Amino acid sequence: MTAKQKGRIFLNYRRVDSETYAGRIYDRLAPYFGDDAIFMDVDDIPAGVNFVKFLEDQVQSCDVLIALIGRQWLNVKDKYGKRRLDNPQDFVRIEIVAALKRDIRVIPVLLGGAQYPQETELPENLQPLVLRSGLPINHHSFHTDVDRLIKHLEDALEDAENSRVLKAKHLQEELEKRQGQTEIEKILLQANTAISLDDWRLAQEKLKEILSLDAKHVKAQAKLEIAEKKLVQEGITKENQLAEEKARKDKEKKEAEEKARKIAAEKAHQEKIAREKQEKARQTALKKARQGERAENLKKISQSKGVFIVIGIILFACLIFGGSSILQNISVSPNTTKIPPTYTYTPSPTATTAPATETIAPTPEVILPTSTPPSDVGSTIISEKDGMTLVYVPAGEFEMGSEDGSDEKPIHTVYLDEYWIDQT
Repeated sequence: MTAKQKGRIFLNYRRVDSETYAGRIYDRLAPYFGDDAIFMDVDDIPAGVNFVKFLEDQVQSCDVLIALIGRQWLNVKDKYGKRRLDNPQDFVRIEIVAALKRDIRVIPVLLGGAQYPQETELPENLQPLVLRSGLPINHHSFHTDVDRLIKHLEDALEDAENSRVLKAKHLQEELEKRQGQTEIEKILLQANTAISLDDWRLAQEKLKEILSLDAKHVKAQAKLEIAEKKLVQEGITKENQLAEEKARKDKEKKEAEEKARKIAAEKAHQEKIAREKQEKARQTALKKARQGERAENLKKISQSKGVFIVIGIILFACLIFGGSSILQNISVSPNTTKIPPTYTYTPSPTATTAPATETIAPTPEVILPTSTPPSDVGSTIISEKDGMTLVYVPAGEFEMGSEDGSDEKPIHTVYLDEYWIDQT
């Protein structure tokens, strides 16, 4: 089966003359060209419509008309005994006349040995039908004859498609021509306005624009000649025009470069201000960190003084009361004061069920946080002592130890105050 063709085929027939042939031909053409491509007149007319106009409209939408002519086609009569072809409202006549007026392909098909009608036997508006070459279709060679008809229909539809394309091209060209003419009239009006204002330079530009669209425009040629003479009289030569155009472009270029330079300068200025703000913020943060470090050092010194006072009191008691045993039973260490922890803890190897007691040694190298620690973990400051970058670690608890190693038992909770540590 061949793919559906573009266009439509109108199957014109008279029931009493060729209904059987029409049905068989339709059954062959529909699978080949598609059901929507074949129109059979009477069976497809909607109820309640003007059948004359409807049939004419259907023919208008078709590209080929097949006129089935049987042996009785010419002389079929109506109930009044008059020949149907003589009736202007006869369906067959309406359809064929509409196709002939459109000058589309009309293929007369002579069925079962029917003869071509004579020109004098037809109404005047049907007489051009005898000038169209036809095809015979007979019962004994039906399929071979229809195959030949299909080939002619393919050619007709292809010609119709090419005609549509060509017509569309012509319509487009005509539309472009009309649009071009409208544009020329618009520009000519502008040129006339410029001439009335003695603006010969503008008039020259507009007239040249017209001639670029239509080189043979007589009015534009004549007016351009006048405009150029006027320009010469005013001392405006072509060289001056070129020089003015170049000066204009140079000026625009210079202005654009100046504008770009100002934009770049403003951007650099804004970047400088941003850097100064960042540096000021960094210096402020560093100052706060130093103040916090000094406060923490004072706190440590104060705590150390308290330890030494306690030791002095104990020694004084020993000297007065001879309490040497007191010194043996009381052990005061500066490590018992809550100060920043180191990062290595050794649990008691003998502890089994209770958390090991941590021995915490002071680590003066660790920089303690300020009185208001940073809110984000990983905040950094610069150490005043050695210029190293310090990272802030907040206070908290963690699980330390293991149940596997003999010297790592037991697992226990260790608490660390917040602190600062070298980043690397």
